[in-house]
Amino acid sequence: NNKPVKVRRRVQRTSYKVSEKLTVIQEAKQIGVLAASRYFGIDQSIVSQWKNSEEKFNNVISSN
Repeated sequence: NNKPVKVRRRVQRTSYKVSEKLTVIQEAKQIGVLAASRYFGIDQSIVSQWKNSEEKFNNVISSN
């Protein structure tokens, strides 16, 4: 059984500051989630999650 074995490489996860997330959220409100995700190079599902968590991010900013 000499089938080639596919090896998955680990993808480096990117960390974003709360202020960066809020910038992406504001842009998504203006141009839409899909367009914002393409513009910033962030997966659409992540932008949607951030948009749904906007209040939490604003609380973090206001508590600092």
